[in-house]
Amino acid sequence: MRFAPFTAILAAVALASAVYAAPDVKTGEVVPSKLESPHPITSPWLYDVNVAEASSLRLHLADLRLNRGDQLVLSDGLGKEVYSLAGPYAGALWLPQTSGEWCRVEIWPGKDSAPWGLQADWLSYGYPAYGAAQAPAPESICGVDDSKDAVCYQSDAAKWTAGKAVARVYFSDPVNGSGYCTGFILSPYGYFITNNHCIATETGAQSVRLDWEYQNQSCGAGPASTDSTTYGAHLVATDFTLDYALLAITSDTPQARYGYLTPNPVLPSVGDTIWIPGHPGAQPKRFSVYSDMDNGDAKVQAVNILGNAAGTDIGYYADTQGGSSGSPVLLGTDNSVVALHHFGLAGSTCTPTDMNQGVEMAKIYPQISAYLSHPYFSVAATAAPMTGPAPLTVSFSAAVTGGTSPFTYTWDFGDGSAASASQAPQHTYTTAGTYAVKVTVQDSASVTATDSHLSITATSAAALTATASSNTASGIVPLAVQFTGTASGGVAPYTYSWNFGDGSALSAAQNPSHTYSAAGTYGVTLTVHDGAGHSASDSHLSITASNPTVPPPVITAVKKAINPFRLILTGTNFHANCTVKIDGAAVPLTTFKTAAKVVAKKGADLKAMVPTGHAVSITVTNNDDGGVSAPFGFTRTTVPALPAGEPALDPVEPQAKAGPAAPLL
Repeated sequence: MRFAPFTAILAAVALASAVYAAPDVKTGEVVPSKLESPHPITSPWLYDVNVAEASSLRLHLADLRLNRGDQLVLSDGLGKEVYSLAGPYAGALWLPQTSGEWCRVEIWPGKDSAPWGLQADWLSYGYPAYGAAQAPAPESICGVDDSKDAVCYQSDAAKWTAGKAVARVYFSDPVNGSGYCTGFILSPYGYFITNNHCIATETGAQSVRLDWEYQNQSCGAGPASTDSTTYGAHLVATDFTLDYALLAITSDTPQARYGYLTPNPVLPSVGDTIWIPGHPGAQPKRFSVYSDMDNGDAKVQAVNILGNAAGTDIGYYADTQGGSSGSPVLLGTDNSVVALHHFGLAGSTCTPTDMNQGVEMAKIYPQISAYLSHPYFSVAATAAPMTGPAPLTVSFSAAVTGGTSPFTYTWDFGDGSAASASQAPQHTYTTAGTYAVKVTVQDSASVTATDSHLSITATSAAALTATASSNTASGIVPLAVQFTGTASGGVAPYTYSWNFGDGSALSAAQNPSHTYSAAGTYGVTLTVHDGAGHSASDSHLSITASNPTVPPPVITAVKKAINPFRLILTGTNFHANCTVKIDGAAVPLTTFKTAAKVVAKKGADLKAMVPTGHAVSITVTNNDDGGVSAPFGFTRTTVPALPAGEPALDPVEPQAKAGPAAPLL
């Protein structure tokens, strides 16, 4: 998968930047990806991803399905393994970031496994030579930059403690690109808030990396270090107008280490003192407490001013930079959150009408308060298979995150059938159609969570069938046989598995060749799997291999007799207890006469095996040594009516001389 050179992409980004301001520190772009593996994967598969001149790459897999024993491997452009994941796994996933403009994704199926594989939907790439120390122009600094390293305020216990709940946010969001912002913990249950212009999607929430206590170790000097890191979150609620994104952290409990900030639902007053902890320019944490524009502690300069909509923001001169987006604006008296910082300045001169801005928490709080009072609770539904011919039996499962057990489940399968209360039900769709599935889970605290993203498609396609054929049914060892496999119906693509009946390894080829090295009669089975996980088999083939030292029987002529119907075979090397076969199937009764003559009997039953005008292939098998004759072609013709008065004898109708055998059916 190759994308446009970075120079072309940069031109497009520059054009967009002229129209839309981006207060965060932007480090790259997130673009759609069409990468998709075969479905299923029957042999090792790999794919190289390249974005010319990119400094880093990161793939989001919308769907990854591995069975037990399968493995996904991610390598960088130097061939160094960066990440591996062993199955079973089913779901979406952000792969780790790789350095440089190349990366390789591989899937290795386990023994006897054919995993569905993967489908990517987004690719995040970094701009060339972007360094973590690179900072945007100081368009949000009012006057002199009065912000200081967080450690400069270590003696102020209240500020030092409040600042611990603030983290640097790295993200890859399909709407906003990739870059840095700031955010903070907002409740004892691990809810975290930042700006909508940083995180706008669930995919972006899953991508986040939160750097805790990323700060310099001394006032005004490094080195900088990070205390811990949290990866991934879920998007709980977001709003463009109020520019917030409320996330739930479920992979970690940073609130236990760093505490949380308290939202203040009351609008502050002009003149109230404020301060802002954040990561301006993606730098180590800094506190904006003093403002030279205020001649002291920073203050609220205006309320209910224009933000993304009329009357949503407060204004202040506290210094910020790109990367500060999502920082809390804290009330100086009690460190409660009165606003969520989101705007810098359009220019470099701060005025009463041109200042830094934050969305009023009094506006945000009514939309998020219901979440903050209890643990995050969600449910994710899975199904397999998700498509196939009706009747289609699907296995469902619901995985709960958070909440308080025990849980009750309600499944709506979308086809008007009765609901199921099982956590992992099975359901059969009997009629073709596409069905929307919804699972609702309620915990013991009466909190509910719903997942309605699943869609099941039952097709009206014919049932899956498998047909096996071969170019010969018998011969002398070593006997080389060319097999042909055909599949129809079901859901493409198909995978093939041949069992040759002699204990040899299975073959996954559609049309394999196989050599039988020992005399014997071998049953052959072809099994076909389709893309929906269904299977069909054909085991009618029988291959007979004979030793070359024993003369096989030879058929020289076949005659039809009537009253009763029978076939008389003449030739050489017929053995007692031999068997006559028509198109590979034994006749109802074989009678041995001499080494030169055998008779196939049983009237009507035999006649059904030899339809009038239909070419069949006749062989004789000597059961004592496995010898098989070459096929003899025979076509049954209609017997002319007898002249009037002619006695009804037991006529024998001669057939044509031996010729090429009719093809085996």
